[in-house]
Amino acid sequence: MDIFDNSLDEFRAATRANIAQHPLRAKPLPHGKTLPFSLHRELPRAAESIGYILAGLAIALLGSAGFIWALAYIWRTGPFDEWLIIGIMLAAVVASLGYKFLGHGIYVMLGSRTPLPTVEIDRGQLRPDEQFRLLLIQPGPCSLNKIEVDLAGQEKTCEEKQYHNAKENPGTYTVWSDRNTFLRILFEEENVRVRRGETFRREIEFRVPDDVMPTGGSEKHHSYWNIVVELDVRFGADCTHEFPVFMQQRLG
Repeated sequence: MDIFDNSLDEFRAATRANIAQHPLRAKPLPHGKTLPFSLHRELPRAAESIGYILAGLAIALLGSAGFIWALAYIWRTGPFDEWLIIGIMLAAVVASLGYKFLGHGIYVMLGSRTPLPTVEIDRGQLRPDEQFRLLLIQPGPCSLNKIEVDLAGQEKTCEEKQYHNAKENPGTYTVWSDRNTFLRILFEEENVRVRRGETFRREIEFRVPDDVMPTGGSEKHHSYWNIVVELDVRFGADCTHEFPVFMQQRLG
């Protein structure tokens, strides 16, 4: 599947002209060598799971304590009024919210425990209309519903917007926005199980289309590329890993 957004022709023309005047060069690889990409463990993802677990525990304990106290009060006194019913319902809602946070934190934690993949490519830069080879390495242990590798192009554009109170402040301000402008699925495989100490390896061959934007930028536009590995984790939150690659200009 290919997705390409052609609504940025003016920005792209300026970027191509700027790259032609100031070409970017990637360091060439020695013959027979590959360029490895590796990632560090995602600290924001770990912080998210810990935050949800701690907040969920605190909220669940508070709501459960209120619910149990209300039931014990009814057991001791017998009759109860409408305010007590409202209190029981409120405590139940708070407890359910806490358990929901706790479950989400555990779900994210299980997904983040999946070993990080590694990608190796046979050259230091991609070039339009050329063939490339890529090696995907997924260590175990892991159990995946699907593993997918994409070539994704993102572009960042600078847009001018007018202030909301245009009468009092008629000026404009600039905002940088990101958008995915290209996507090609290079590889996908379902029901992947890797035991501890083993690795899942796949060599992928692909050809870059001849009309893609090179890596680089101008005053109001930047283009960059990633090899994206998406892991659909069987028992946990899904993981997406991005490996930045350098896209050269097309020869000729």
